[in-house]
Amino acid sequence: MDPQRDTPLKRFGAFWIGLFIVVSFGVAALFLSPSFKADMEDPALQSQYEARLAIKADVDAAQAEQFEFKKNGNKAQVAPEQAFAYTAKQLLTAQPKKTGTVVPGSPTDLKNNSGN
Repeated sequence: MDPQRDTPLKRFGAFWIGLFIVVSFGVAALFLSPSFKADMEDPALQSQYEARLAIKADVDAAQAEQFEFKKNGNKAQVAPEQAFAYTAKQLLTAQPKKTGTVVPGSPTDLKNNSGN
């Protein structure tokens, strides 16, 4: 704004015009929002609504039970050493399982791609 044309009256008017624009946008959004809300409901999400509520209820119940368990002075966690020992035992005793994945460049891959 040119400093010679900057007057308190112009600033006062600019403030009220800006405030009017913001308030009018808010009023328009308030009146138009119900019409857009009806269009935003997705039937695919609504069909899963009951199943998701059941899952949420199960999770909430499990969390409440765990909270009560901790509240009574019990510990739900184990020491890291115990967890690592258990996991190491599981990994060392587990037998490798054959999968259908063929590694590129392996003998199986070369045999499959040789055309014989």
